[in-house]
Amino acid sequence: MSRCYQFMPQLPPVPEQFIQQALQRAANLDGEEQSRHHDGSGQDYRREVIRNQTVEVVRNNIRIAIGPEIEQWVHDHISEETTGVGVSTSIGNTSCLQSPHTDGTRSYVLIYLIDLSNEDQDTVFWHEPGRALRRKRLTNSYDLDRLNQIDSVRIPLRQWCYLDATILHSIENIQQRRIAIQVSFDCDPFDVFSRS
Repeated sequence: MSRCYQFMPQLPPVPEQFIQQALQRAANLDGEEQSRHHDGSGQDYRREVIRNQTVEVVRNNIRIAIGPEIEQWVHDHISEETTGVGVSTSIGNTSCLQSPHTDGTRSYVLIYLIDLSNEDQDTVFWHEPGRALRRKRLTNSYDLDRLNQIDSVRIPLRQWCYLDATILHSIENIQQRRIAIQVSFDCDPFDVFSRS
């Protein structure tokens, strides 16, 4: 089986000043922006999936830059090969699910959770039968009943977890809040997934 994620305890913790800066950026997201999800053209759309033969509206996830200081810290202490550092926040009041997808702007990501409403949130990895495991960017699957779960991970607060974002993945059981610092990569600078 291919590796989907790896905890990275050898990486330094994010300094508290950057955690507070990221939390402030997440809190300052405009309410209008939080209520929308765009398809890239500026048009709003509502993403729905089928799970257990029932249609479900899914949560949105917004990621924004934090600032140049944390980007320099990541460059100096994590990797020079990053393509971006941001804070993500999961938006939505009714659904507990971010639907299966591959990321649109990166192939690999370091996640550092800084605020959770509940600790039993899981990142679940999926394979669609008849398709490659690793998929092109911005691939979505709207029918969970047709997917096979291949792995899952519960990421604790303030621990680095490195994910292969080219494998379909969803986030399950977000009761209210999920805020994370994310470091994006086009390559695998830690040589974790190229060996699997």
